[in-house]
Amino acid sequence: MNGNETTMRYNDLESIPLFLGCLEISKLLGLSRTTVYELFQAEDFPTITVGRCHMVRKDALLQWIEAHEKVINEHDAEQSITAHICTEPF
Repeated sequence: MNGNETTMRYNDLESIPLFLGCLEISKLLGLSRTTVYELFQAEDFPTITVGRCHMVRKDALLQWIEAHEKVINEHDAEQSITAHICTEPF
């Protein structure tokens, strides 16, 4: 692997490879490798496993992100409301 591969960023959806490994997902989502490996173990994460190699199809990853976007936004809103309630003066 040369230096360009380790620092490469994707400019648009078309430049993202069809299959993504840990390193590509880590760069794409801005997550650590440890977090990506934890995602690979999640039951609902669309992992393809061949031997010891874990991969995700680009379209499956994008669908997974969309499916979890609402859950994340609801969780953030709930935390925001809780923080607001807890900081309200009596």
